[in-house]
Amino acid sequence: MIKERDRLVIEILNYHQELLKAQTELMELQQDVIKRHRDNRQLMKKIIDIRTSISDDSDSQEARMVQRTKKELADARGKREVIRNVLQGLILESELDWTEDEQLLNLLLMIGEEL
Repeated sequence: MIKERDRLVIEILNYHQELLKAQTELMELQQDVIKRHRDNRQLMKKIIDIRTSISDDSDSQEARMVQRTKKELADARGKREVIRNVLQGLILESELDWTEDEQLLNLLLMIGEEL
């Protein structure tokens, strides 16, 4: 009976040793998971910062393109206005009877309108 008890105690101690090893391994794995979570959070923060930076750059590029397009449109309108005034002046100063010429009449009426 004492031998049986000793054998059972030794068996229990062996199981306890295995359990301690498994608990140690589990704790190490949990620490590794926590470290990986922390690393992932840092990487996600970097990704978000990069995306924000790219978005800001893209927005500023789009804003510059819009500004450039607005300027080009204003320049084109200014040139159109100059051409319109020159054409009107040429027709009116040429002493042609533009009221009798249907093409000149339509041209003057058309260039007198804002587009």
